[in-house]
Amino acid sequence: MGRGAAAVLAAGLLVLLLAAKAEDVILANGGQSAVVLNPTLAGFNFVGAILTYAILTGLNLKGKSLAGVDLSGANLKGADLTGVNLAGVNLNNAKLKAVNFAGVNLTSANLEGANLEGANLEGANLEGANLEGANLEGANLKGAVCPSGSRAQGQPAVCPDLG
Repeated sequence: MGRGAAAVLAAGLLVLLLAAKAEDVILANGGQSAVVLNPTLAGFNFVGAILTYAILTGLNLKGKSLAGVDLSGANLKGADLTGVNLAGVNLNNAKLKAVNFAGVNLTSANLEGANLEGANLEGANLEGANLEGANLEGANLKGAVCPSGSRAQGQPAVCPDLG
């Protein structure tokens, strides 16, 4: 695929063309594998994107805005989301193992049933987020704002409202 090509997201039989500024990216949905030749997704605009069950493992999305994007069931294992705006994002049942969420805005995000095992949530804002049934085993919550608005406490840091 040449430079400046559009990203393609395949969802079963439905194929959607997203953001004409995306470069060398193919995201396959519905359990298919992904090919990402430009792992920083330079110039990619996620506004209004529906990326359910997309495979985005190991991507560097630093500084991007994914606010309101539907990533339910997506696999972002090992992705770097440092400083990303994820306000209102749907990460229901997403695979977020070892994802770097340092300084991320997750206000009002849906993380129900998400696997956040070993994720770095240091300094993340989780106020109003739904973490029901989420796996936070080994997650770093140091300095995080908890769903209730309180700060994570203790060593290792935990959110008192998450039990």
